[in-house]
Amino acid sequence: MSKTAKKQDLISRFTGGMAKVYADFQQHKSYKQQQRQLKDAAKQEKLAGNIYGDIYNRGALPGAYYDAAKTNKINRDWRPRLASADQAILGDLDSLIARSRSMLRNDGVSSSGRKAFIRHVVGSGITARSSARHPQSRQMLDSYNEILDRLWNNWANDSTLCDVEKTKIFAEKEALWVGEMYEAGGIFLVLSYVPNPDNIGLKIQEIEYEQTNNTIRSYEGRKVKSGIEVDEYGAPVAYHLFTKSHPSEDFKPKSTRILADNVIHIFRQERVKQTKGTPWLSAVMPSIRNLAIYEQSMLLKARTEAAYHGIVEQEASGGFGLPENVARQIGTVPPANETAATDTTANSIEVNIQPGLFPVLNPGQKINFPTPGTPNTMYPSFVSEQLKRIAAGVGLDIATISRWYGDTNFSAQKQAKLDVYAETDPIQAMLIIKVLTRIRNLFIEFAIKEGRLKAVGYYETFTWKEAYRTTNWQGPAKPSVEPFKDAKAAETLTGLGFLSPQQYFNERGMEMREVYAEFAEAKKLQEKHGLDFDKKPVPVASNGNPKEKGNPSSNGKNKKFTDRFAHQRI
Repeated sequence: MSKTAKKQDLISRFTGGMAKVYADFQQHKSYKQQQRQLKDAAKQEKLAGNIYGDIYNRGALPGAYYDAAKTNKINRDWRPRLASADQAILGDLDSLIARSRSMLRNDGVSSSGRKAFIRHVVGSGITARSSARHPQSRQMLDSYNEILDRLWNNWANDSTLCDVEKTKIFAEKEALWVGEMYEAGGIFLVLSYVPNPDNIGLKIQEIEYEQTNNTIRSYEGRKVKSGIEVDEYGAPVAYHLFTKSHPSEDFKPKSTRILADNVIHIFRQERVKQTKGTPWLSAVMPSIRNLAIYEQSMLLKARTEAAYHGIVEQEASGGFGLPENVARQIGTVPPANETAATDTTANSIEVNIQPGLFPVLNPGQKINFPTPGTPNTMYPSFVSEQLKRIAAGVGLDIATISRWYGDTNFSAQKQAKLDVYAETDPIQAMLIIKVLTRIRNLFIEFAIKEGRLKAVGYYETFTWKEAYRTTNWQGPAKPSVEPFKDAKAAETLTGLGFLSPQQYFNERGMEMREVYAEFAEAKKLQEKHGLDFDKKPVPVASNGNPKEKGNPSSNGKNKKFTDRFAHQRI
């Protein structure tokens, strides 16, 4: 190849190479520009999304529908975060329980609320009475009912049979459950079976919220939330509990995994997928503490004011202190030296007051007896308003919390009582349906399998099983504030078929069959002794004579007077 051809070939190759490099550079430049555009677009989209989401969530759009969602000068510092039920509860639960238990130990208002819920929900115990009937004939299975009730009462009233700790009878356990819901938010009941040749082997153990193993986060791929193992829908699968010791007492205790079928978790669920309950004082604990601090400060101020029984006013020209002879008479100690006698910043006079004492003061001195101004007239109303807020936050009325009914009238007390029942009746119903019925049914199963109770057809059809399980639960009696009016209303309602006799007796904590049996027994005793209390008393006039029917008075003179004009009647 000639030099000219080589030169042209070299130029051609160089030009082609440069063209390729330039093309690659342009392509790279275009790619970088495209990436920058995409990144800028993503930033704009993200910024727009954040702004829109913030505006959407906070209601800051012009003309927002809810004033509570606006952000302005007044509420700009009010920015609560969105969180699930467990996110909001589990992180703070230990502190809430610790503070709640402290208040129950040291504050009377908190303790009174706990006692009120136990009093209205459980009382002296929610009792069970078997009411099994034949599914077809609807006749009472008296023999079955009697045997079951006897077995249940023997078990429930013996702490060594129903309680793992062997300290509480069943009624005391019920009170503890309600108290723990109020104080800690909930409680676990572990059901176990211990064979007993003489009695039913069912036993119940109470586990506090503090006895859950919070260090376990997962188990076989399932989440464990605060000791509660749940499935993908949040339903409990098992519980990791310290059953043999309290974690605050033992070093490195071992927890036990117990299947959910053997545990009853008692708590009030207020949100979806809520794993644990919260103390019922949570919303009012700051108010209770502030009120306690306020009362403590007021009491200290009142004590300080009451400690100054009298004040000696001293003019600048007068001598300080009391005359020596007067000081001896009233029991004070004269100044030890001249310096102490003239020290007006460190002197006080302690006087032994006696009847008929006339102290003589130095010239320029006079005694004033101050009138303590603490507590002032605003103290009762202020404390009352705070108690109203606390009682409302707990779900009770101020009279039930304070046990003081002097500031309300009869109608207000009656309405307050109805409101308390409206608050406590659902809790009682939840306790009966979710807890007591489950324990009772398990008790029946054990009694049948142990051969202590005969129930033909129990395992054959669901109808028979439900018939054998039928139980009449009776909560604490609801005494009437107007017994005669309520009795008349009950008579009318039962006559119209709106109220059954059993419902009436349940409201008063009585069993209908027991009441009727007592009436029958009383009637037999009356007949035996020749008594008849069923007769209505004959009205007697003031003179001792029986009043005649139809006469406005059975007075003898009036009777003669009316007889004189009997012939004139039409």
